Amino acid sequence: VLFIFKRTDHSALGNHARFPGNPWPLGRDKIWVLNQIDPRVNRLAEAGDLAGALGLVGSFLPRYFTLNGLSGVDAAHDEQTVPRGRVGQPLLLRALNAGLATHSLHIHGNHVFTTAEIVSANHEVRVLNNIIEEDTWSMPPLMRRDLLLPFTKPPEIPDAAWPPRQEKFPLLYPMHCHNEISQTSAGGSYPLGLVTDWVIEGPL
Repeated sequence: VLFIFKRTDHSALGNHARFPGNPWPLGRDKIWVLNQIDPRVNRLAEAGDLAGALGLVGSFLPRYFTLNGLSGVDAAHDEQTVPRGRVGQPLLLRALNAGLATHSLHIHGNHVFTTAEIVSANHEVRVLNNIIEEDTWSMPPLMRRDLLLPFTKPPEIPDAAWPPRQEKFPLLYPMHCHNEISQTSAGGSYPLGLVTDWVIEGPL
């Protein structure tokens, strides 16, 4: 897996009103590997019939969906998967879709910023210059993206109600897929399937 965040000016996020607090430090990242399972394909592959498994690619019908090999509550409680931090501590998500189905990922509580991506056709790294906030982002098969999760105050919370006084830190927000197949198929009934949490642990 090739990871593609190459920025060397790590102070850029620490001296702007949009990103108060600390700059992005090397190593503050999480890897998200998305996968889908069609039991028919798996049975053939396990039996050593790779030709038969490849023959089913055109009719691929995933029934189970994983994030880093886990689903649902297991992914939401996995420390290797769940982004954690304080307000003003941005984190880099390195996402890879290792399967054959397209996902449309959505994070509650913050928007993300795609900084770079690789599409499967030519494996060319595309570092983005026009970076915008994204509520939901597409992950076609073999797509790789680097996304910045800013850990800012959630925009739906009014300034007068921040920091929160009734709902105490830590604040937990879900990430799930907006492609309904990954939430409702077989073993993927929400809140199972391709979901996890991310956690704002408190003020900086």
